[in-house]
Amino acid sequence: MGATALSGKILLRIVVGVVFVSGLASILVGLEHAIRGVFSSQLLAGPLYIALAVWLFRGSDVARMVLGALFAVGLVLVIGLVWLIHDDVMTTVFMLTIATVCTAVLWVLVFSKRFRAELAANAEKYGKPEVNRS
Repeated sequence: MGATALSGKILLRIVVGVVFVSGLASILVGLEHAIRGVFSSQLLAGPLYIALAVWLFRGSDVARMVLGALFAVGLVLVIGLVWLIHDDVMTTVFMLTIATVCTAVLWVLVFSKRFRAELAANAEKYGKPEVNRS
């Protein structure tokens, strides 16, 4: 096992972890809204993110593309919010931190060859075995 394979595994686990934690955080925020008596779409988005994280870990290229699109939209929205709400320093720092994480995950999802190689390895590892119908 070379350094390339190890780096790909680390990248995969980090990205899956970020997506999984994002889903859990979304569920918690949605539950907080539900306790207040307001329905939140985050109760639906959280399980979706968790399912995409599991699907990505199993080597799905479709999950990689969907998450890439979601993180790109999220990055644009966060930068737009920073541009609109720039009077509070703590909010700006928090939003820029989120934008940095979105940028890093987006870069790994879209451009990292090591990440895609690890996805291909996981797809082969967790894929359905072929059935001989002779």
